[in-house]
Formats: sequence, C-alpha cells, structure tokens
Amino acid sequence: MKFKKIVIFLTGAPASGKDTQTGLLAKKLKGKKITISEVFDDFFKNSKRKYLKIKNKTIDLRKEREKRLRGDLISFHFISWLVIETLKKYLPLKKSLIISGGPRSVVEAKAYLNFVKKENLNYAFIFLNISEEEIYKRTLKRKRPDDDLETVKKRIENFKKYTLPAINFLKKRKEIIEINGEGKIQAIHQKIFKALKEKIV
Repeated sequence: MKFKKIVIFLTGAPASGKDTQTGLLAKKLKGKKITISEVFDDFFKNSKRKYLKIKNKTIDLRKEREKRLRGDLISFHFISWLVIETLKKYLPLKKSLIISGGPRSVVEAKAYLNFVKKENLNYAFIFLNISEEEIYKRTLKRKRPDDDLETVKKRIENFKKYTLPAINFLKKRKEIIEINGEGKIQAIHQKIFKALKEKIV
C-alpha cells in the first residue's frame, strides 16, 4: 500500500524522542526530515538581514540570533514564518515532510494549521507524551553539556507555559494524535505509523 505524501509535525516535551522518531518516520516514508533548530542555524548562517517584517510585527534578527546563542526562546512569529517559508520550498509536495520540534506555541499551531489547510495538504500533528520523571531520567542520562538540572527545569517550565497550550489548542479541534512516548523506540515508532495509517490511508 502506497502511503500518501504528508506533512507531519512532531511535538512534545524535552527528551520526548522527537528527533529520533522524526528520523525513523523520514526513513519509513522516504521523506525529508526537517529539524527546526537546524532551520534556525541555516537561516542565521546564510542571511545578512537585520530586520524582518511579518504582517504588522518587526522582528529584530540580531536579537533573535543572540537569543539562539544563549539558548533562550526565539520569537514564535519568527519561528512560524521561518518554518512555513521552509515548507513552501517543497511545494508541490513531492515527498513527505517530517518536522521535528513544533509547534512550540499557540502562535505556531495556528500558523501551521492554517498553512496546511490553505495548501490542501495531507497533514498530521503528533504529540509524544512522556512524564516529567521520564524527562529528567532521559536528559540526565544522555549527559549533554546543556542538560544540567537547572536547564532541564527551565525547559520543562517553557513546555508547560507555551507548548502545552498549543497541544490543547489542537486537541480541542481534534487535530493532534497523542502517542505514549515511553517505552522502546521501535514500539513507539510502530504506534505512530499505525495512527498515521488510520488517519491518512
């Protein structure tokens, strides 16, 4: 059975497995993996622009670059614009696109949902749900330089403050698939793929 071309957004708490599952889905669907953090880095590397006008908002790109370097939250309007501009490059959709790390806010959720509907694309939003205990367990186990306890706490606070409302926004509209992100990687992958088949095929 041939799977229809689709745009998939994977969101979730820190260490919920977004990048891992995005990679597995990209391989399974012979699609393109898009990591939002890499999209930022490519933009800042290649763009010399100082400001960006998005509708009625002016984004100071120098400040956004500084935020990125500090590990602070980047403007959600800027994220939305950048991700959508990236997606536009692949239209018409010749292969599935799997985006890791979004939406992280209601602003993004609304923007992405409007975009896929306007372009009449097959799409899915997936929420990898893990417990707070599991977040700490995974982040402290992987021993990255920026995975100290205080940083993890801050990420969890930001997730609760900004990303959970986005997930709830999509839930109310029955626009998101919730997957238990705890357990074996391949088992989680199979659950995601089964849910996608039920939604799209």
